[in-house]
Amino acid sequence: MRTYGWFRWIGALLLLLIAAMQDVSAKDEQWDSKLIPQGITLTGKRADFPPGTLAMLEQQQASFGLCNDTQYLYVMLAFRNPMSARVIRRSGLTIWLDAAGKKGKDFLIKYTGGPTREQMITLRRQEASLPERQMDPEMQQRMDEMDTGFTSQLLCFQKDRISEKAIPLDGSEGPSAVFGIDQGFCVYEFRIPLQESRVRYYGLGTKQGTKITVGFMWGEPLQGERGSRMEFGGGTPGGEGMRPPDGWGGGPREGGGPGGPGGMRGMQRMGKQEVWIKSKLGVSGN
Repeated sequence: MRTYGWFRWIGALLLLLIAAMQDVSAKDEQWDSKLIPQGITLTGKRADFPPGTLAMLEQQQASFGLCNDTQYLYVMLAFRNPMSARVIRRSGLTIWLDAAGKKGKDFLIKYTGGPTREQMITLRRQEASLPERQMDPEMQQRMDEMDTGFTSQLLCFQKDRISEKAIPLDGSEGPSAVFGIDQGFCVYEFRIPLQESRVRYYGLGTKQGTKITVGFMWGEPLQGERGSRMEFGGGTPGGEGMRPPDGWGGGPREGGGPGGPGGMRGMQRMGKQEVWIKSKLGVSGN
């Protein structure tokens, strides 16, 4: 009994250490923004971003897009893992932007939204390669009721100018956001003005050729819930960072990440995720 107790104690300690390692993923990456001749119309498709503007965040199993024209910065995140989308729908995707190229938290947009519950079920079936099943009318009604009243939200904050406030998704007050599902990927796209803020219109206050930093945060710390809430999928600590997808520099399949895109790759916690991208805005001649 005494030996068994020691084994239980050691096992619990190992589980706590693993959970602590997986709770936060924070890594700095370098990816310069490319100048595009024409602005992007955000439709929730990965193809909105032209070749050469996309990369892989392997640890987070996400595709990342970054480019700019003379007026706007365009940013995209696309997740293959539907649990990332579920977390973002519940607690939001925060993007910090620093026009000084550091890691200051001077300008924020936070998007809360994503797939409907019915879409989530479809995405999870696709990931696990499960057959499609017809939903009975009662279940369909319950799913519809769960989504009734839910609306996507975009918040904006700028230090020394505005406290965190809700703004329209359509960009009428500066930043805009679009969500879409594209071939099994949950796609989040954003457009942020480069110009300085003015009354009821918010922008970075920077220009082409300058250095900026973009920080992404999503997920939940789950402190006090260790071992009680588990998720499918998710990246593994110590991944290989960011590489161009689909042959641009020899990267892996876009959005696949370790272990391939499909199936249930074991039960893992969806802890808080944090990624910072150091970038230089594209200029003519790049």
